[in-house]
Amino acid sequence: MPKSQDVADGFEDIDMKTMSSAVNFMAWWLDAHSKDFPKEKVMAYVGIPDLRYPILFFAAIKVGWTNAYLLREASVNLDLYADILEPAIEGIQQVESAAARPYMMVPSLDELAGTMAFMIIPTFSTIATPVWGPSILPPSGQLVSLIMNHITIRSFYVPPSVIKQFVSLPKAYEQAECLGFGLYGEGPLSRNVGHKLSQLADVCHMYGSIESGQIQMLGPQRGDWQYLELNPAEECDMQEVEKGSGLYEMVLHQDERFRGRRTLVLTFPDVKE
Repeated sequence: MPKSQDVADGFEDIDMKTMSSAVNFMAWWLDAHSKDFPKEKVMAYVGIPDLRYPILFFAAIKVGWTNAYLLREASVNLDLYADILEPAIEGIQQVESAAARPYMMVPSLDELAGTMAFMIIPTFSTIATPVWGPSILPPSGQLVSLIMNHITIRSFYVPPSVIKQFVSLPKAYEQAECLGFGLYGEGPLSRNVGHKLSQLADVCHMYGSIESGQIQMLGPQRGDWQYLELNPAEECDMQEVEKGSGLYEMVLHQDERFRGRRTLVLTFPDVKE
């Protein structure tokens, strides 16, 4: 993770032991501040995309909270927020409908016992170590380039819009020579942009959904980057939507063998396909 909001200041390595300390710290903090709430508790958290999200997520699970990251009028017992958003929260509290709900500022990153990087878009990887960008900067091709100026990146997993911006930069081809592969998700990648990047690195499309989790694909050859080939181990069933239409839909069948990697077992336990 970056040492500051300026990537030129360098990056700090965070290990799993440090992450564990941070989660335990936050779990004790949540437990101490939730004595008066019912057993079935729901919280909402509003913050910037920094490491408090994964830390708070795991800590809430440990103390029995049900996570809800969007502010809602109903069934939320406690609203948590990051220190940087205190002015906005003060404005929300002035609204009569929200005034009765308790708001509480979570500890800052400096107060936490430790933190760790957790892979979400956008992340940039040095072999198997996720790298976070500055929390207050939106993901962009320029940010990817700035990070690559200061640390060797072997792969990245970003939205197509970020790749489009990145390949348009003067240093993009020089920087991309160190890449083993580039992953994209959340939408299609234009043919011209994908072709340019595929000349220097493998380009792969991550496929899946929140409900199903990732659907594994085979790594494409560089000339076939825009096509998807299902991994046979997934046992996906391509069924024709209407006979003679030439249109097919992918059907996933529930099976205990997939419990370790498919969230469908948990999100739709009673659905067979």
